[in-house]
Amino acid sequence: MDISKPIKTRHDAIIFITGLVEQKRTFHYDDPVETIVNGLTGKRSFTDEEVPIINERVDELFGFDFCPFDLTMLIEHEIWGDEV
Repeated sequence: MDISKPIKTRHDAIIFITGLVEQKRTFHYDDPVETIVNGLTGKRSFTDEEVPIINERVDELFGFDFCPFDLTMLIEHEIWGDEV
């Protein structure tokens, strides 16, 4: 997943969210990105350099006629099944 690539289409959104899911970096998109911590490692999920880029991508996710929260849950279920 290339976080620097703007999300311009639904397909781009699916690729972005799938990348987050696969890297186990999903989060609630209303929460400040700089406060997201990996529950297993206790370390921040995103670096200082990544935070403004992820914020841009999250803003772009809300420009579509679907709920990014629901889409994330669907993708998580597809990838992780009952582990979610």
